[in-house]
Amino acid sequence: MAGSFWWSWCIATAGIAALHVDAPRPRLLTLLFFTVEPLLIFHAEQTEEEKFLYRLGPLFLVWANCHIEFVYGIAVWGL
Repeated sequence: MAGSFWWSWCIATAGIAALHVDAPRPRLLTLLFFTVEPLLIFHAEQTEEEKFLYRLGPLFLVWANCHIEFVYGIAVWGL
């Protein structure tokens, strides 16, 4: 079913955010960016359009200014 992926993604993201309610803001942004990054990579792979990969640059720029864990995102991108 096509809609089940997005429903599952929303539930998983809400669950992760609920577990980290008392966490500081940078950690929540890291969770958000870590979720967005694979979505961009997989979408670019499925559609075979490189323009979605160009959005990773600004994502990493904002991520690096918010939290040091952006290096994990670079590792995921490298894989």
